[in-house]
This record gives sequence, structure tokens and C-alpha cells, in this order.
Amino acid sequence: MPIKGESGDYFVVRTPRLPLKALNGIHRTDPATVSTFVGALRTLDPRVEDALFLASRILHDEIKHHLDNNLQFPEKLAVTAYKYLLRMSSRATPFGLFSSIAHGTVEPAQTDIRLTGNIAPHTRIDMELFESMRDTLLLDQACYPFLTFFPNSSIHIQEDHYRFFIYRNRDGRQECHWIRVAKNPLIEAILQRARTGATFAALLETAAAFHIPQERGKDFIIRLTHEQLLHTDLEPTISGDTQLSAIQSLLGKVTGTGNVPSTYSGYLKLWKLLSRVNKQNGRLARLAAPMPVTIFQTDSLTHTHTCKLGKSLTDTITREIAELHPLYQNPIPKQLCEFRDRFSERYGEQEVPLLEALDLDRGVGYGNPTAQYFHENPLLDGLSFAHAANARTGDASEKIFRKYLSTVPERGQRILKLEPEDLAGLQQGGGIPILPDQGCYALGNLLTTNPGKQPDPQNFRFHLLACGGPSSIPLMTRFAHLDSRLLESLKDSAAAEQQLYPDEVIAEIVHMPGKRIGNILLRPSLHPYEIPVLGRSTLPMEYQIGLSDILVSVTAGEVVLRSKRLDKIIRPRLSSAHNYQSGMNVYRFLCDVQEQHAYRLFWDWGDSPRYHTFLPRVCYKHLILHRAQWNIPSHVYREIKNLAKNRAIDTVRHRYGIPEDVTLADGDNEIPLKLTNELSERIFLHALKAGNVQLYEPLYPEFFSPVVDERGRSYHNEIIIPFFLRGNSSLARKRKIHCNSSVQRVFPPGSEWVYLKLYCGQKETDRIIANHLSPFLAGIAKEIPLKKWYFIRYRDTDHHLRVRFHLEDAGNAPKLMTLLNNKFGKLIESRTVHSIQYDTYIREVERYGGKSIELCEAIFHQHSEFVLRIAPMFLKPERGQGRWMLAMKGVDQLLDAFAISNPGKLDLVSAWRSAMLTEYAKPDELKRKLDVRYREVKSNLTDYMERGGIYPPVHGDLRSSIASFANGIKLASGKDWSISGRNETTNLLFSLSHMNLNRMFYSNQRENELVVYHLLAKYYLTVSKKYERFLDQKTPSVLPEPRVAAFR
Repeated sequence: MPIKGESGDYFVVRTPRLPLKALNGIHRTDPATVSTFVGALRTLDPRVEDALFLASRILHDEIKHHLDNNLQFPEKLAVTAYKYLLRMSSRATPFGLFSSIAHGTVEPAQTDIRLTGNIAPHTRIDMELFESMRDTLLLDQACYPFLTFFPNSSIHIQEDHYRFFIYRNRDGRQECHWIRVAKNPLIEAILQRARTGATFAALLETAAAFHIPQERGKDFIIRLTHEQLLHTDLEPTISGDTQLSAIQSLLGKVTGTGNVPSTYSGYLKLWKLLSRVNKQNGRLARLAAPMPVTIFQTDSLTHTHTCKLGKSLTDTITREIAELHPLYQNPIPKQLCEFRDRFSERYGEQEVPLLEALDLDRGVGYGNPTAQYFHENPLLDGLSFAHAANARTGDASEKIFRKYLSTVPERGQRILKLEPEDLAGLQQGGGIPILPDQGCYALGNLLTTNPGKQPDPQNFRFHLLACGGPSSIPLMTRFAHLDSRLLESLKDSAAAEQQLYPDEVIAEIVHMPGKRIGNILLRPSLHPYEIPVLGRSTLPMEYQIGLSDILVSVTAGEVVLRSKRLDKIIRPRLSSAHNYQSGMNVYRFLCDVQEQHAYRLFWDWGDSPRYHTFLPRVCYKHLILHRAQWNIPSHVYREIKNLAKNRAIDTVRHRYGIPEDVTLADGDNEIPLKLTNELSERIFLHALKAGNVQLYEPLYPEFFSPVVDERGRSYHNEIIIPFFLRGNSSLARKRKIHCNSSVQRVFPPGSEWVYLKLYCGQKETDRIIANHLSPFLAGIAKEIPLKKWYFIRYRDTDHHLRVRFHLEDAGNAPKLMTLLNNKFGKLIESRTVHSIQYDTYIREVERYGGKSIELCEAIFHQHSEFVLRIAPMFLKPERGQGRWMLAMKGVDQLLDAFAISNPGKLDLVSAWRSAMLTEYAKPDELKRKLDVRYREVKSNLTDYMERGGIYPPVHGDLRSSIASFANGIKLASGKDWSISGRNETTNLLFSLSHMNLNRMFYSNQRENELVVYHLLAKYYLTVSKKYERFLDQKTPSVLPEPRVAAFR
């Protein structure tokens, strides 16, 4: 299935406050004249002063002082003002009044983006101030009668205590801690009463039922609130933006009582000021001068005459992005991989409550386990012990770069053009990635090659800054309050993404990390469900999924979440651009889970910047994936520091071939420099003195921006294009077989199940089965009666046999273990086995079903007995062919036992084969080789499967082994299987087949399993075609359904 992109019907454009033309004027300034430039700019556009006021109150006041008193800027102020001016004309990333956004539509017509020059700022209360207000109000007992209380959303109930997360303020930083509180009936009753929200009076009533005096009850509830076991409706809302009305309502009720603290009067004045600011179009510098600027946060909407992108242009961009899927990199977050592995080792395929799994003491934890206890170690608290990062790899880029180095530099070119054959080569080397349908976004600069012309499919370029999934909306949601059209478009996108998973629910992660970060997290409620994580959802309770309601499991290597209440798979989503990596572990976990199979497209140079001082521009058709880049090592500064500034700059430029105009990478920021300008020179040398420097080529004036205003002035732009990636794989989750909770799951050593692990070489397992396990079982048959037994081959830290014995009498467990030690202890002495371990047998109830698990164990027993009987044949070199033929016959008879028709067999093994092929590089080429292998063995395989021909010869006792194996399966499968549908049946059959094949092959089980399914699929297809020809020749009134002949 080809991977393709489908663009939507809208986009967002972001532009800086000043046009590109302003850059020329800014670069003509110097320390003596920059103040004059700022003064002139302030006169031409008074909003510049408001922009500076919002960005930095201290800088604004210092600039204003110097301008009002006709003072020349000192050097430090000149450089800072210069940087801010550059940002105002060259960076479109939203930042107060420095830049603004506009909503546009995708239409069949030509691209046309024209600005009016007017912007509409929208100012809100800063989230840090909201938190300060909340904390102040919660210290006032007069507020409590008007509050609604809820339990902390992270509470995990354990036997005798509660575990939950809280935030504490430490040196101005929010720190998250796991807290443990002992359970008691009063706390339990209060939490139960507050489950769906409770008033203060209701909680006092609950306390009174425990004979708690009212004053003590008040103190107790207030203490629970301060300890964060209870939250209130004053908690900031990230989705829905209702915190202002909540606090206004509370203040109205409290002030109505007559006793009004001065602080509250200040809050009421603040609402009035906010209203005046928005009515006067954001004139903050004049209106809010007496107040600290951090009380406000502003976003800006730019007005447009027309704002549309041509459909042919967006289709071209998304098509070419999809063509680049061989570059796709989805490194599943390292911490999620570690969690997945630890979880699988501990729980297998069990579903476990999420908060239990993430509990570091009771579960497997998440993230760095040692770091989670730093705050409890006085010697370590506050220190950082970060390990050195591993070298990054950019395998794709390095492979293509070698081609560039061998050809392009000789011609003096600085552009690396990717060709389709380059991508085909990468795909052959790395296989086709598994990419499900998903929402994605493309963020980049739209450029034209001709000035004054709007872009069309012939003359445009798109500098791709970021591209990814699994959602198209995260970069746009924080601006939904600016434009109702954008809000409706985002709702449509969210609804379309939900339609990709009709049987599952997308749930928004609602979390407030604290302080001013909340300003960029505010967004509307867009998904039908939300998961509150120390945050307050505004949705009705029935649409909130509590952390305590979430179950986690690992299925086919993927972390899966399910709501116990809804009985639906959950796909968590973070619909904001928050960098969550430093957040609390539950929040990080939920955000990491959404990254599984998320599309990520970017050009990664890996560690190349460490070894190459110049890296070329990378292009593919209309896309610019990476600008040309210069990497200047910091030691260069020592060589030039004693030279005059202009001489030092000329030396560096000449040595590395750097042009006059460059862009300096400064963390997440970029600063456009002109290296003949004195202020630019100072910025560059200061950066080089501090460390290695990265410079990028400018894209202007080689290209031109199509975003213009009424006067024809062009503006730097960033375009966000939402689109759907139509992938090559369905990620429909496997439904869990219903679990009968009454079945016993855990059997520790000494119980009725004795679980032995024999660590040895892979091939040695065949010898142990044939020469040691078989006679041991025969020898103990009368002395220690067994209900059943079975084995599997496995590798965790090392290869080993796992043998499980089910005793008739659990009292015989010590005796059996003694006999096992005597028997297999000798193999340690001979170094045939290097370790013997006993372990707890934990049944995989989720995988096989509660009622079905014992029947599956019976099948495992039957097949283990079968392998035990044929094992001596495997020790003979000439019997290698017999192993895989018997393995295929085993799969066929398993399907027969479940009465699967021949077309059904073909469907099943074909699906199993297709799923496994995706695990390997070059799957198409591998499939062709497998076809060749089938033609090589077809004759012998057909003879063996259809006519009972035996190749190699199978003795009579092996025939009876196969027959007894098939009869045992039929006997077991004829009983009551707790299977609710075809999907569950096929999943169970796959698990049984997988385990049977595991027992048949001592090594490379996964590869052998793939080949067996492929050969069977080809064989079943051949049988079906024969039957179709038979139908064409004879048309009796009733024809039997074709079935593959069973072994006789």
C-alpha cells in the first residue's frame, strides 16, 4: 500500500511584526545610531513600544529612559536592542506583539496571502498570576464555603495507604513528588463524597458523621486541601479557559460578605484594567505602566485582505513529504522502550492498573528510577548527575553525504539534491516503515523563486522546519481563541482524527506543569474525552478518564492503554507544543505513548557537524530539508581574539568560506547577522568565545516571501499545513480475550506448578529434551503423578528451556525439586547446563483467556509430549528436513482441530505472514526469495501434506504421536472456550501456533515461523485453485467444502 499525504482545507500563517525590508535598515545601524533607529521606529509604529513592554519590562524602561532623554545607548543596551529588532523582523514564532498569526483556507485558486498591516492583540491574565491568586485564596478560610472539592486525580489506592503526586515549590521551581498517606475511614469517606465534586458543607457533613466537631472538620478539610489530597475548582484549566470566570465568581461571593482584603480589591481592579487593555487594542505600555508586566500574556491575530493557498501547492508539498518516508525516523522514546521491556518481563501480557505499573516500589516505574528518590537523599538533592549523551547517528544522511563528498565538492556546488533513487536505496536498506493513517502537520517557510509573483507548482520552494504526527493540530491550538474560524477548523481536524479509530477513544492529556508554561498550554477542548493529570478538565465527569481507570498492557511490543469503565482502548493526545520531557513521570508516560508509530520527518546530520565544518543544503524536489551549515569550533576564538574585530571576522570568513549574511543558531533562537556590521560582529565573536558556533545560510534574497502587505512589502513567514498521512498499516488493536478473574494466576515455587529454567546453549536444548528430560519424566511417572507438563524455548539474559510441571498433589513439590536438582545438577558439573533456576509461574490469562488457559495448557502438554517423542530424530543430521515438515503439519492440524475451512486457513496464515514480513528489511525481496523456496520444496511438501507421503520417513510411533496430538487438540477445543468473536479466535490460534513452532525449532524461531506460514499460504492457495478448477469441470447440486487432507 503506497504511503501518501492528503492536505486539508485550511492552514495557519505566522509573520513577524516588521517586514523583511526592515532588516536592511537594522543592519545599517551601529552602537551610536541604533537608538536613533529605535526612536524613529517607535514614532512610525507605536506598537513597537508595546511589543518591547511585553517582551521585557526592564528593557522597555531602559530604552524609554534613554530615548526620552536623548541619550546614546551604552554598548550592552545597543546589542540587546539590536537583537530584539532583528527578531521583530525575522522570526515568525509567536511571541507577544513581535509576531502574529492568521487563519487561511486551501482553495483551487492560486495562492494569495496579503496582509492589511493591522493586528488584533488579545491579552489575558498570565498563568503565573492565576496560580498566585489561587494560592492566596486557598489561604483564606472565608473562601472555602464557596469552593467545590475533588480528589487529587493521581490517587492510587493501596492496601493501607494512598499514593499520589503533588507539586512543591523549590527555589522558584515546581517539583513533583510521590506522597504516601495512611488510609483511614474518614479520609476514605471524604474522597468518596468528593468523587464527582462536593461543596465544603457536604464534606463537613461527611466529617460530622464520624463525630468530628465542625471546627475540627473545617481544619481537617483545609489541611487535606493544602496537602493536595483534595483539589478545588480554583485549579487552572488548560482546556476550556474558564479559570478567570471561576476566580471572578468566587471573589464576587467573598466580597459580598462585606470583609474584603486589599489584595482582593487589587484583583478586581485588574479585571477592569484587562478589559480596558483589550478595548484599546493592547496598548499595554501606556495603560499598565504602574503594574508588573508579568500579569499579562498577549497573542496577536493579523488581519488579511486574502489568505489562501492553492490546492495544487499544498498537494505537492504533502505528496513530496510522503515520498520522503524512507527518511522516517520514529525512535520510540527510550524511557518508553525501557518501560515496555521491564513491564513485559514482570507482567507478560497482563493488564495492570496504570498507577500501579508506574509506582517505582510496587510496579516497574517510569524514567530514571534513581532520580526519583534524589529529594529523599540530602547529599544528592539538587545535584545533577547527567550521563554523557551517546553519539547521535544519522544513518540516512551519512550514506547520502558520502555520495555528495565523492562528487559535488569537485564542482564547487553547495547543494545536495536527493533523488528518488537515493530514497529507494534507503528503503532497500531499512525496509518499509510501519506507518498507520494519522494526522500530521508540516511547518515551514513558503518561498518563491520570482519576486512579486505568487507561488505556483513551478516556482515555489518550501523550507521544511518540522513535520510530524500523530496529530495535525498541536502547533495551532493555543491560538484558537483569536479566531472562531480557526477554532472550527481545529474541531473538524480533531473529529477526523477520531474517525481513524472508530472503536477507540482519543483522550486529551490535561496537565498544568505550573507557572508561566501554562500560557502556551491553554487551548480549547477538542477531543471528546480528557485525562486529567494534576489538572482540571472542564468536561462533564462521564467524559473524563481518571488515571485510576486506566489499565496498561504490552501487546506485540506496543504499550496499550484501556479504560476499564468504557472498555475501550485509549489513545492519549497532547494537543499542544509543550516540551514535556522534564515533566512528572505519569505525564511523560502518557505523552510518550502517543509517539508510538508517530510520523517524524526531518533531516538528521547525526554527528557530522563534529567532523565537517561545512554541510550542504539538502533538497528534494520543491522541499528544502536543511539549509547549508557552517560549524565553527570554539578554539578558533583563541587564534583571533587579539585581532581587531573586522580583521578577526575576515579571518574566519576566509578560512571557512562564510558569506556576509548568515543566521546564527542561538539555542532555540536564530539571529540573522551581517558580518560587516559592528553589532553583528560583536554578537558572533561573543558566541564563538562561549563555545562552538553553528551558522546557516540565509534563504533571502535567493528566494522571496509571497506574504506581502498593502504596500507590497514582503514578510518572513511560517506556514502550518495540517494534512493526513495515509499509511501502509492498520493499527487496530487486538481485543483482549475476556479474563475470568476467578482463575488462579500466580503459582510461586513450592505450589502445584513447579517452574524450572535450564540455561544452556540453543542447540543443546534438543539434546536435553531427548536424552535427559524424556527419561526423567518416564522415571517419575509413578512416583510423582503429573496432571500435565510443557516446555518452551526462551531467551531473556540468555538462552534456556522453561519447563513447567503441574502436580496432582502440591505436597510433592519439594520432592520433585529435589529430583530435578539431582538430575540436572549433574549437567552443571559437565557444563551442559550453566544455571538452574526456579521461578514463579504467572499464567498469561490476558493472552489465552480465563476459562481457556487450562485448555491451552493441555494443548501445550500434548505438543510437548509430541516433541519429546520425535526429539531423538532431531539429533540425526539427515533429519533436518523432517523438522520443518512436521512443524507445518502441526500448524495445519491445529487449524483442523478448530474446524477452520481451507479458505479460512489461507486467510489466517497469509495474515500472519504479512504481519511478520514487516519486521524485516526489504520485505518484497524476502517474499520473492520465499516464493523460490516454495517452488524448491513444493513437490515433497504436497506429497507429505495431501497423500500422507512421508519425507523423510516417519516411523509408526511418530505417526501415532501426530494423531494423538491432533486428537488432544480436538478434545480440548471441543470444550467451552471463552471466545466472544472471530478476532479473539484468530488471535488465540496465532498464539497457539506461535508456541508450537517455538518448541519445534531450537534456534531462529521467528524466522522459521515466517517461512512456515509462507509455505503454508502458498500450499493452501494451490489447493484452492485446484478446487476452483474442479468446480469448473463438475457442477453437482451439492459440493463438499474443500479441506486439506488430514494426516492418516
